[in-house]
Amino acid sequence: MSVSSRWTTIKRASLCRTCLRKHPGACPVTTLCGVNGCERRHHQLLHSSGSSQLLSDIPPELSRVNTSCNVHSATSGGVMFKYVPVTLYGNGKKVDTIAILDDGSSATFMEHDLLRQLGISGKHRPLCISWTGNQSRVEDESVELSVKISGVGSSFIYDMNTVHTVRTLGLCDQSVEPRQLATQYSHLRGLPLPLYQNASAKVLIGIDNCFLSQTLKTVERGTNEPSASKTRLGWVVYGPCSSSASDCNRYDGNTFMNVHICPCNKKKDDEMDLALKEYFSLESLGVYRPMKQLRSDDEEHALKILSSNVRLVDGHFEASLLWKYDTIKLPDNKAMALRRHECLERKLRRNPN
Repeated sequence: MSVSSRWTTIKRASLCRTCLRKHPGACPVTTLCGVNGCERRHHQLLHSSGSSQLLSDIPPELSRVNTSCNVHSATSGGVMFKYVPVTLYGNGKKVDTIAILDDGSSATFMEHDLLRQLGISGKHRPLCISWTGNQSRVEDESVELSVKISGVGSSFIYDMNTVHTVRTLGLCDQSVEPRQLATQYSHLRGLPLPLYQNASAKVLIGIDNCFLSQTLKTVERGTNEPSASKTRLGWVVYGPCSSSASDCNRYDGNTFMNVHICPCNKKKDDEMDLALKEYFSLESLGVYRPMKQLRSDDEEHALKILSSNVRLVDGHFEASLLWKYDTIKLPDNKAMALRRHECLERKLRRNPN
């Protein structure tokens, strides 16, 4: 059976996915999968790197970066997030967009469309994203790279390292009108606050790039009034506000939940723990499985070619041909092909039927 057929069979027969038997209550078998370091509680025959597997058993090939999240709530009172206009640079191009400074996120993200606009590439590294309510999604086309960034109109350009791309951040639109803010909040007068209308953040800068979001100067007043901070990317205004001062995140009296993604890298087991898991896995299954996958020289050479030449172009992958040798000189075989053709013609003429 294929792996998807095996999953269908055990669900139809109400079998335990760990021991493949029927039993009441929790399964007494505590052995983990162990295939390619997989730490899921399912049988080895149910392990797959395909996309047909349940989200609760996403294979390690697609979950090398496991993600959790924090949730920011915007109530009907109105609130402004730390949005700041920025410019991204790459491959001789630059793109103006909006970034959100999120000190609660342990990583930095940007939407994949910005990667295409800049015409740059990075290292393919899939993401497994999970958030509240046991919801999950896989970013199997995610790319990890470094991008140069600056505030809009600024001559100071910085490196933004370890950026992960996602299909969309799904953050809410926000508008800021500096004149209206200065009219209602006197402590914001004279500050070079950015002006933008109905802008949605396409970049999320986490704590791993705190050099960019670090507060250099702060202006604040009341507890229920917005504050402004100067960062290396420019001034940002954030906090509670009124509709007359800015088009904050208001949603007709309903609470809007804005989910910010942040990853926590999965800890690797040390050599002793892995050896113990392999031992118990073999004892419970009663079958032999090599401790380490061995590859031939040709296989290693092929993997080397793939790792150095695969690239993501317009949402699909391109890979070079897996030549056995690095230097290929193909001979001129036209004369040989003509001789074979002539021999075939002579053979057919001798036997018309």
